[in-house]
Amino acid sequence: MKPSNPFVTKGYHSAEYFCDRKDETKILLDAIKNNRDVVLYGRRKQGKSALIKHVFTQLDNKYITIWVDLLPTESFNDLLNQTASALLRAFEEDTSFGKKIWSGIKKLRPTINYDELSGQPNITFDLNNEKIQLSTFSDILGLISSISKNVVIAFDEFQQIINYPEESTEAYLRTLIQSITNLNVIFSGSDQHLLLQMFDNINRPFYNFGQFVKLTHINPEVYADFIFKHFQANKKKIEKDEIYDLLHWCNYRTYNVQLVCNRLYSFSSKKISNEDIIAVKTTMLKEREDVNYMLRRIISKGQWNVIEAFAKEGKIYEPYGREFMEKYGFTNSSTIRRAVKSCIEKGLIYQGMSEGRDYFEIDDILLTRWIQVTMI
Repeated sequence: MKPSNPFVTKGYHSAEYFCDRKDETKILLDAIKNNRDVVLYGRRKQGKSALIKHVFTQLDNKYITIWVDLLPTESFNDLLNQTASALLRAFEEDTSFGKKIWSGIKKLRPTINYDELSGQPNITFDLNNEKIQLSTFSDILGLISSISKNVVIAFDEFQQIINYPEESTEAYLRTLIQSITNLNVIFSGSDQHLLLQMFDNINRPFYNFGQFVKLTHINPEVYADFIFKHFQANKKKIEKDEIYDLLHWCNYRTYNVQLVCNRLYSFSSKKISNEDIIAVKTTMLKEREDVNYMLRRIISKGQWNVIEAFAKEGKIYEPYGREFMEKYGFTNSSTIRRAVKSCIEKGLIYQGMSEGRDYFEIDDILLTRWIQVTMI
């Protein structure tokens, strides 16, 4: 179904509403077609999921594509359920391949329910024994070997498996995945440091297992053209300079850009003014006000002081250096380190790497902008 607003904020619709990522698409397609696994990493809301789904649409019928969301998983049994459900959804039950997959999974005696809205199957295995879980998962992925097509599985937020109570998960998955010759895997994640630890540490099972692909922001000129053309197609006018300003305001994060443009596009006027853009920004920050004040109450004063300083500073390379500490009134570097570590664990601060240097910044750009206009 064609979206009523070209600036989609969830899911993937078609190439018409997908901006750029030509180089990344080419890299992923080349890896898949040459039987290389991929480690795709980038910040949250940067468009990793949409890119993978876009790549899936570019593959011909020689490939079966499977999407497994690991974000809600907390154990190997959750991984088993998510993977089995995704596998069933990838095959129509009345097709030749589908009959084989559905029959194979049903033999393992899961509970199968159907979503009331989408009609998609959801599988539940309630297995308490770890050995039985591993054996069942092996049987499920083993079904892939029985079909004559190439299969691509995308494990989204793959770093979640580090938190599983089953310590053997990484080693087991590596051994199993490596044994299936017609399977390619995209390991996707938004926690750069955790994901790289898994794949770049010689002591970890997945060491040197896949090709690294880093997803950064879309080229501003390309994104500006994409935005301008979609407004123009509906006889709406917006100035390029104003587009560049909103790209910067959104910190070039794909989701935030789409959200702002979605709201602007919904205006009935044919000319988007600077006042319209300011109104959207103000509204979005106002909507988050209660959430931000609640955050301020539930984290420690030291953590909030760090959040506020980081928001005002932007991207920070030396948060424990004398210059930064003196500027924002910090007197103890160890106190800042503890606060930063806690905020990273809570997902409030993002730790990234640029040209070999670590940097830190508030992960939520709307929180940053709210602090910049509120905490003066």
